Amino acid sequence: MNPSVKGMKIRIGLLMGCSFLSAAMAFAQRPAPQRLGPGSLIEPIRAAQVDANGNLLGPWIDLQNLPSSDVPVTRVAYDNVEVNPNTFPGTISNTLYALAPPGFLPGERIFFGPTYPIPTMTNDFQLLENSTWGKPVGRAILAFYVNQAANPTTRLLARVRIADNYLFVLDSGTQLPYSGASTSIVLDFGTVPTGGTSYRVADVDLFAAGLNLTLPADGAGAVEVRFFSDVALTQPANVQMMNWATRSPINTGLNSIGTNPSNTGATQWDSDNPADFTYVAAELYNYLLGYDRCDPIGACVAFLVQQSATVTGTLNFGQLAPAFYSGPLPSSLPVSFRNAANVEVGTGIATLNPVTGAFSVTTPDNPALNTGFRVSFKLDPWLRKTLPDPLSPAQPVANWNFGQVNLITGDIDGDNEVTNADYSIWAFDNGNFVPPGTGSDIDGDGEVTNADYSIWAFNNGTLGDD
Repeated sequence: MNPSVKGMKIRIGLLMGCSFLSAAMAFAQRPAPQRLGPGSLIEPIRAAQVDANGNLLGPWIDLQNLPSSDVPVTRVAYDNVEVNPNTFPGTISNTLYALAPPGFLPGERIFFGPTYPIPTMTNDFQLLENSTWGKPVGRAILAFYVNQAANPTTRLLARVRIADNYLFVLDSGTQLPYSGASTSIVLDFGTVPTGGTSYRVADVDLFAAGLNLTLPADGAGAVEVRFFSDVALTQPANVQMMNWATRSPINTGLNSIGTNPSNTGATQWDSDNPADFTYVAAELYNYLLGYDRCDPIGACVAFLVQQSATVTGTLNFGQLAPAFYSGPLPSSLPVSFRNAANVEVGTGIATLNPVTGAFSVTTPDNPALNTGFRVSFKLDPWLRKTLPDPLSPAQPVANWNFGQVNLITGDIDGDNEVTNADYSIWAFDNGNFVPPGTGSDIDGDGEVTNADYSIWAFNNGTLGDD
C-alpha cells in the first residue's frame, strides 16, 4: 500500500477492523456483546522475524523448549485499552497478571459471540511514557478467541507489527493505518482447537527468542495485529480479538451497541462490516473507557519493556591470576552511563567484589538510553574503561554480561594516559613506603620500587577510553 499522506500524525485512538475478511465471512449484523472468561494461556510453537509484507527475514525459532530470558520485563509500554498510559497510571499497571492461577487469567473479556470474525486490530499509539520510547519490546501479550467452526481445529498464526507513524484520513473513507519504519514478527500457534468456553492469551518472551519489535522513538505510532490460517499469511483466521467495548457515549447498558456511529472522538473502532477492505465513517463506533470493556487484569494487546538493564562482568585490576597487584580494591565503583553517542546522561554506583572482580550495576530508566547504552568507569591508577568501547555499537537495553575485562594501570597522575609525566612522579617517589595501592605504588605492595616502574614501562603510551 502506497497511499499519499498529508505528512502529519493524526492520533484518533482505537480502530478495529477485519480488512482481510472475505465477503463470505462478514456478518450483516453485529451480535450483541457478551462476556467470556477466564482466559487460558496458549504458547506459540515457533516465531520468526518478518518484513512489512510478511516475508521471512530469518529462520523460524522453536519456542517450545526455549528457556526464559530471565529479563525483568516489568514496565507496561502499551496496552490498547488505554488511550494514554500517562493519563491512567493506576490502570495501566494492571496489565500484569502474575497473581493469576497458573495457566489462567482471572478476568473476563467482552466479545461478540462465538462466531463473529474480527481477526485484525489496528491501533494508534498515543504518546507512550517517555521512558519506553524507542525501546525493544520484551514481552508481547495477545488475547483472542478462536471462533467456533465446522472443524474442531484450525491452523493459526498471528503477525504483530509496530510502525513509526499512524495515519487515518477521516472523511475520504480510506484507511492509512501506518507508514514509516516498522518491525514485525509472526507467531505460529500450530493447530489449535476451535470454540470453547475461554479465550486464549499468548505471552511471548521476545528477548529469549531473539525477536525484535521496537517501540516508536518519539512515543507515537501504530500497532497492528492480524491473525491468519495459513503460513503464507494470506487467509484470515476465524478469530476475534478480545479487546472490544461496544458502547457509544450516549448509551450505558452492556448490550447497547450504539446507533449513532461517529468518526470523531479519542476512542473508536471500525467494524468493517460488511467486509469490503475499506473503512468508512458509517462503520466507526465510539466506546466509553472504564466501563464494559476489557477486564483490567491481563491484557488484550500489550507490550512490556525492561525498565532497566543489569550489567555484570569481571574486572581484572591485576588481582586475578597471573596476579601482579596485591593491594586493596574498593567494594563499589562510580559509573558513568553513556548514550549511543557516548555522552554521559547519568551516574551510578556499581558493586565490586575486591577478590573476584565481580561487577554489577543497574542502568537508570532514562529515555536517553533507549537507543543503546554504555557504562564507563575510572579508578586511579587504572585507565578509564568504557563498555562497549566508543567505536563499537552501543548495547541494547537488556541485561548484559561483558565477560572479563583486563584493566590497564600506570596512570599515576590520573589524566587517563600512561606517559612520561607518570614516570616523573614515580621517579620522585621511588624508594618510598606508602599505603598499599596509593601514589606510585602500581603493584600495591606498599613500596615504590623498580617493580612499579616495570609495569609503567610496559603500559607507557597507552590511552584510556573516552
